[in-house]
Amino acid sequence: MKDVRVRVSPSAPIHFNRFPSVIGLGKRVLVKTTGGIEMTVVKTFGVLSFFFVAVLLLGAQNGNAQRTQLDWDGLIDDEASLIIRYRTVVVRTISGQRNGQGHSQWSGRRPRNGRLSAPVNLNRRGGRGRVWVQSSPSALNGWTTIIRISDPRGGADRYRLRLRWRS
Repeated sequence: MKDVRVRVSPSAPIHFNRFPSVIGLGKRVLVKTTGGIEMTVVKTFGVLSFFFVAVLLLGAQNGNAQRTQLDWDGLIDDEASLIIRYRTVVVRTISGQRNGQGHSQWSGRRPRNGRLSAPVNLNRRGGRGRVWVQSSPSALNGWTTIIRISDPRGGADRYRLRLRWRS
């Protein structure tokens, strides 16, 4: 659980998402998480207002959730898929010359039960062809991420990819 500091300031009108606050009158409260996220809420009396504050706090802490990251680089000729399950990457050649397995470097938090969860964020850092997420991890596909690479030009090219999952 993250450390949360709360500072109470005099009453003042505030806005949530550019709309006037509708949870009541009271004192303006600035909430800071250790990750540096700040939010302003209105401290009021009643069960409903405590519910709003709890949702905002949990949302802020989820925004700081650690990520699992994979940096992969390798040579791809024509069509291939990267099949990623747990912390294993397998390169499957669909067409063209047989591709090697490339190099994988993992960082960040190890996922619970080894499962990588959606959504996956894909960033191509090198390579001339098209790269996309063909399948996001879910219980239906055994928590497998599949990245598709299409390199229609002749010969192989070096691809560098960065993938991130929320842990």
